[in-house]
Amino acid sequence: MAVVFDRDWNVSYGARILHKDLAALCTYRPRVNGHQMRFPRSVLESPGVADLTQLLNGPSKLEDMPQLNAQLGEVTAQAAMARKGIRMNKFQHASQIWALLAVAATHRQSLTYSQVARATGAFTGGLGMLLEPIQSYCRLRALPPLTVLVVQQESGLPGSGFIGATAEEIGGAQAAVFKFDWLEHGNPGPVAFEEAVKQLPTNGKP
Repeated sequence: MAVVFDRDWNVSYGARILHKDLAALCTYRPRVNGHQMRFPRSVLESPGVADLTQLLNGPSKLEDMPQLNAQLGEVTAQAAMARKGIRMNKFQHASQIWALLAVAATHRQSLTYSQVARATGAFTGGLGMLLEPIQSYCRLRALPPLTVLVVQQESGLPGSGFIGATAEEIGGAQAAVFKFDWLEHGNPGPVAFEEAVKQLPTNGKP
């Protein structure tokens, strides 16, 4: 993880960069017998780099810090599994994505499909399948539709697999998601997601 601070030690910007991508950003300096890394803001747009700026700027309330750390730990641990080639099933991926969306909701932030993919190591084209367990869980338990925060870059709207609200209701659905205390609710986990899909499959279904 790389972070740039301003003069008052506020986070200016930060990112998660995979080890394999570091070489392009580093220069070997014989004088210090080590590598120096360049981290201009433009790096945030590079493939494989996850922009964590808003997440690093902290929770909205101090008492949210323990829950926030737990959610971020879920994302980090499972992303590490993906980097090591340990295959996760769709319900484990859903648990990882839930953690990311819970933090995003705390910051009243939506994420594009590509941002979710880059942050979790998932394949962008398969995200709909990974979002289904979260959508099923929320509908089964009458929770706000958390997956409404995952939107297309061009339209700013969720993809066709999202059934938690109509296009006209998206704004209200996002407001409900931002208002709900996801950190207090906690991450349901893979087993609960699998059970939710068994009870209420929602991949393109009403």
